[in-house]
Amino acid sequence: MRQLAAQLGGRDSRSDDLLRHVDPDGAEYFTVKATGQSGMSHSGLARFLGVPHQRISKWVKRVQEANRAENSLPNCLKPFAGWNLVLTGYFDIEGRNILTDGFCAAMIEYYASYSKQVNKESQVKAQQTLDLIKHLGMRLFIHKKTGWKSSDRSSYPVEAVRIGFELYLPKHIPQPLPIIENVYTADKRLRKVVKQRRLKVGVQLSLFTDDLRINPQLL
Repeated sequence: MRQLAAQLGGRDSRSDDLLRHVDPDGAEYFTVKATGQSGMSHSGLARFLGVPHQRISKWVKRVQEANRAENSLPNCLKPFAGWNLVLTGYFDIEGRNILTDGFCAAMIEYYASYSKQVNKESQVKAQQTLDLIKHLGMRLFIHKKTGWKSSDRSSYPVEAVRIGFELYLPKHIPQPLPIIENVYTADKRLRKVVKQRRLKVGVQLSLFTDDLRINPQLL
């Protein structure tokens, strides 16, 4: 897994809207510059898994056409039944749709744990990558490949939560919550209170030691 995590070399390109990275084996990754949304091309995912391109296309069609309430899909693919599986409005260099990172992660899990129609080498690679994805998340895994970094560091925690929901709870609809107090404002206010209390304690201690003519350093 360490070797796979360290293997970030390959061909890179940057268009106006997308960051693109291609591994030596042909696995192809994309990240939308403006949002960080990520995914893989059909052919890139197929090469990554060592399966024919037609097999990936077959799964995409089957999952998209599956009934959301009841279907015979493998457990790892059930959450994506009937949903759009591509980055809307973005395409690879050959004009084909880019599969979302969440679905790519599910396909990797399928070939690592469920499918018997894949060679041993590809299955081991899928299992290694699945272990890595469990630590990083598929989107952060692709971010490492394409070199995407958020321009707003304060958005990292929010982005991490959003990625988690997209990967594991794709049907969840977030609801807004009232903000009682901004966390940064609260932190600043509490720090000020602590400082004031420390000063007050320091003054009281000074008065006490002065009255009794005690050296404060001995306390």
